[in-house]
Amino acid sequence: MKIKQQIFVNLFNKFDDKPFTLKDIREQVWIAQGKNPKKFISKQGYYNNTIADWLTDRLLIKEAKNTYKLGLYGIQYSKNPNKVNAMLRELTQNAQDYVNNLPHNKYRSRFTHLIGRKIVNVRHLNPKECDDLGWYKSPLTLELDDGTILIPQTDDEGNDGGAMMHLDLDTRWRNNYIEEDVLFTIDAQQSEEEISKEKEYYLNRGMTSGTID
Repeated sequence: MKIKQQIFVNLFNKFDDKPFTLKDIREQVWIAQGKNPKKFISKQGYYNNTIADWLTDRLLIKEAKNTYKLGLYGIQYSKNPNKVNAMLRELTQNAQDYVNNLPHNKYRSRFTHLIGRKIVNVRHLNPKECDDLGWYKSPLTLELDDGTILIPQTDDEGNDGGAMMHLDLDTRWRNNYIEEDVLFTIDAQQSEEEISKEKEYYLNRGMTSGTID
């Protein structure tokens, strides 16, 4: 019998449908691991992540502060863990399928190929690139490690270059973690001075046309 199943067998045999404390859970984990019950030590923080997972899976039910009971799945797990694990996997998959098929998520699978890609460079589109697209605003682009580039637009039709927001999703408050919270656009048109510098750049290299990145 695996340790996890032994824990729930111990809890069921000792408490059945009666409530127990966090200390009781930790004690049964200690015993299921083969340790001496007389040397049991309950320390704050022990097994907290594991117990939180059991609550999420409804193996345990928290009725009040430091008051727990075996959930229906917990009782069944003590008798047939494989069956309960299969049920939990099915529930998890059903929940994920539901989320994936929500209106705002149903096209998500078309873009999962971007997951894991690395940004290797950032730059605004140069004036020629903007002119080729018929844009007046130059967006900040993200060049990826697979040779592709992400270019923000103002709309799906690509009527102009667009900005992006950079938002910190970390639940901790990280002051000044993001230097620029808006990946802003700049004017795509070149000034006379910029045009002159560009011409000089290419003439010095024996070229007659082109655009500086």
